[in-house]
This record gives sequence, C-alpha cells and structure tokens, in this order.
Amino acid sequence: MTDEEKIIWCAGYFEGSGRIQVSKSGKSQARNIFITIHGPSEMSLRNFRHNIGGGTVVPNRALAGNRNQLYRWQQSGAGSGEILQKILPWLVTKYDQAVLGIELASTIDSSRRPVSPEVVARREEIEHELRVLRVNSKEKIEAMFSDSERTLDRRAGKRK
Repeated sequence: MTDEEKIIWCAGYFEGSGRIQVSKSGKSQARNIFITIHGPSEMSLRNFRHNIGGGTVVPNRALAGNRNQLYRWQQSGAGSGEILQKILPWLVTKYDQAVLGIELASTIDSSRRPVSPEVVARREEIEHELRVLRVNSKEKIEAMFSDSERTLDRRAGKRK
C-alpha cells in the first residue's frame, strides 16, 4: 500500500469507528480535544496508529457482561488536529466534526498559558457544535441506510 492509501484506509476506519470529543479538565474547566477509536482488535488499532503516525493504543474497560478485552486508540491536544488534517479529504459523515476539531486543536499549545476569554468562548461553542453534529450525523447515516434499503427494494420489485 502507498502512504496515501494507508491514510485513506485510516480515514475509512475513523469514519466508521472514530469519535471526536471535547472534555473539560479541572476547576478551570479548560477544554481539550480527544479523538478516539474503540474496538476489540488491538492489532487493527496498532495498524491505525502506525499508518496515521500518532496516538497511543491502550486497553479499555470491558463493557458489563462482555468477557472480551476492548482497546482504544487515542490522541489529544494539538496532535489531534494534525491527524484530523491528514484524513479530512476522505471523511464524509465526520467531515464537519473534523473541521471543528482542527479549529479547536489549533487553539491548544503546550505552554499551559491562560487563553483569552474569546478563545475560551469559541472552545465552548465548538464543544456544543460537535454535540449537535454527532446527533445529526447519526440521523444522516440512518437516512442513507433507509434510502439504500428502499432502492434495493425497488430493484427487487418490492414496494414500501
């Protein structure tokens, strides 16, 4: 596989299983970006990490009643923006979320200096916009599958 094909594979993997989220930390309520992928295959997550060039793979808590070990690939902070930028051209349902994630990551530096009230306010707006987009993306995917099912039914001569 070429390097570009590896990034395209990563974009598809992230599109299907990835998550972009903002978390608040400490009393300051400072926001940070986290991008994650959860899954049962440590090897596929390690392949993702190798191909995308960053992040870490860690064991994740098993879900209640699930005996199988789960794993999580994760990246936070400014590095999240770099990874999202790599896969952005190939994202579909997570494209708008990734654009916001890149914007948020661009406001984060490692100096730990206080940021302006305007930056804090924009980070809060991005957090809200990401929540709305996650809900809308879920509805968009459900609509795409519903449309596909109707098309297949029509082709098979069924009516709904």
